Amino acid sequence: MNKLLASLLVAISLSGCMPELKVGKVEPNSGLIQPAQGRKLGQAEIIKKTSLPLTPYKDTAFFSSNQYYFQYGFDQLKAFNYFNQVLNYSDLEKIVIANNLQDKVINLDSQIGLSRLANNYKPFLWIRLSPKSENNKQYLALIVTNPTNAEDLFEARTLQNADTDEQLLYPLFNELSLWIKANQ
Repeated sequence: MNKLLASLLVAISLSGCMPELKVGKVEPNSGLIQPAQGRKLGQAEIIKKTSLPLTPYKDTAFFSSNQYYFQYGFDQLKAFNYFNQVLNYSDLEKIVIANNLQDKVINLDSQIGLSRLANNYKPFLWIRLSPKSENNKQYLALIVTNPTNAEDLFEARTLQNADTDEQLLYPLFNELSLWIKANQ
């Protein structure tokens, strides 16, 4: 019984140290997510920030991530209301079928497949949350790629040991919002 109680206490204490994955409300004037009352907003490290006009990509963004961050990232990207449509893998498959591109786009799970879709359908941006490791540190990166040429256009990262959305996720999406604003 004591082992069960100890395990339960550890699980409860660890659950308080995980981000909530709560979509943040975007402040209309700044276009940024504001921290919850009493919480401090973390900072993201910018790895890459390419300047280019984003107007050709405004219509469509494809979002991908591992299962843990997928729904949060998908919904948060939509909450920014920049892209006319935010798509997932299933949506891309429907586009391939609806536009009779099955012979040209064989696989959507690779950069080659996404490039073929962008070249045969229309330009879009591939936005994803991806864990990364460097110098024995674990990061969560938000990366924007132009699928046409597989060039990463933007990357920001935060340390993955952050305890709250305000420290781990909101800084990534705020930096993305600032990059989009600077390139409209």
